[in-house]
Amino acid sequence: MKRLHIVILALVVLNLALFANTTAQTETPTSPAQTERTPVPVDSNGCAFGGRGASSCNIAPGILLSNGSTTIGCSVTCNEGYFACCGASCTCIPVNSENAQ
Repeated sequence: MKRLHIVILALVVLNLALFANTTAQTETPTSPAQTERTPVPVDSNGCAFGGRGASSCNIAPGILLSNGSTTIGCSVTCNEGYFACCGASCTCIPVNSENAQ
């Protein structure tokens, strides 16, 4: 009887060890790309898309920008004398503006 208990205990331990090993192999590793979003770079005007020479641009919502902002999603089309800038918001910037770089 004592021998049967030892055999059962050994089988339980072996089963637990095999189950733990199988579980470890089937877990999907989490890479930094899956847990962290890479920010989209913005220029000195705050434009991630568009910029000097662009008459229109658009940007989807939820994009993380390198300046720490997250986009709301928008689009803009600008008249002559302005360029389109899409970042945290979408706006037309005068070509001759002091802020335009």
